[in-house]
Amino acid sequence: MGDKSGRETKDAKKKRKVFPDDYFRYDKEDAYKIISSMHEHIREAYKLGLGIKPDRPFQRVLVAGMGGSGIAGDLLKELFEAEPTCPVAVDTVKNYQTPTGIDDNTLLIAISYSGNTEETLSMYKTGIRKGCQALLVSSGGKMEELAKLNKHAIIKLPKGLQPRMAIAYLFFPILRVMENSGVVRSYEQEVNGLVDTLKQQDIREKAIELSAKCYEKIPLILADNSFYPVAYRWKTQVNENAKAPAFCHALPEFNHNEMLAYTNRIGSYYAVMLSTDREHRRVIKRIGLTKELLQHKGVAVTEIAVKGTMLKQMFTTIHLGDMTSYFLALRYETDPTPVKLIERFKRDMGPFLI
Repeated sequence: MGDKSGRETKDAKKKRKVFPDDYFRYDKEDAYKIISSMHEHIREAYKLGLGIKPDRPFQRVLVAGMGGSGIAGDLLKELFEAEPTCPVAVDTVKNYQTPTGIDDNTLLIAISYSGNTEETLSMYKTGIRKGCQALLVSSGGKMEELAKLNKHAIIKLPKGLQPRMAIAYLFFPILRVMENSGVVRSYEQEVNGLVDTLKQQDIREKAIELSAKCYEKIPLILADNSFYPVAYRWKTQVNENAKAPAFCHALPEFNHNEMLAYTNRIGSYYAVMLSTDREHRRVIKRIGLTKELLQHKGVAVTEIAVKGTMLKQMFTTIHLGDMTSYFLALRYETDPTPVKLIERFKRDMGPFLI
């Protein structure tokens, strides 16, 4: 179909294109290969923590990091809270300063893929001033320089990735260090099983289907509070890969406030509900009722139910979310990799003297 002048319209051209084959040209840095290689990243990353152990015992873990690097701390906290025998508390901080109450009984894990994240560098310096022992996780930059200067252990990551696409390298080495410290059991068998599952799992068609449902809609990602970091990861992947808005919330809190917003719904939404076999029985009922309510208010819903160990649930669901956001980026004819707006914002902020 064309306009009055006989020229083919943009929408007509789109209809003739085959998805995703005719859209891979927008992926200029081959993000698909990186996302598809998560099983290989996990295998390699888990080995990076071998032989690394804090110098002395600790009673608390504080993970400092921002953005794609900071999510590793959220996931570690979620995993360890599901461990009934874990003797240490894990907290996360995403700011310039560390919280009160940390001391020489605290292990500060500072994570910055680039090694130059100003907030993380600031948290690292304020943390060691308070007596924390420190472990750094980075591919280089100022963080590597500070590790050498202060004689702190550093887990050196491979270069060349966007932080959010290095999630395996940011998470699994610190899991191995926690094992080495004796504060948690060995996850080696589960990690190997996860690698095999991701290697064999074909999520491409499911991700393509989900991206079609979310196209030209605002994704709303919902999960039980204990699975919230995974929902948050889905949201931020849509933000960074597809360069599009998305929201997330946790049940049961959603039922006490945001649910009312759909009374006078503005805009078009698509809800994805992430459920596991670990929810409280009342949360299970809330999931069903929330689905009904959203559908009644004109919001279509897909529920993704996952089973297995907590580690498997987290990373198989993350992988599906990563791939869904990738295909959503292609539907918007957007290169998933660059984050030009973030980079420009950092330049506008100017240098930060720690």
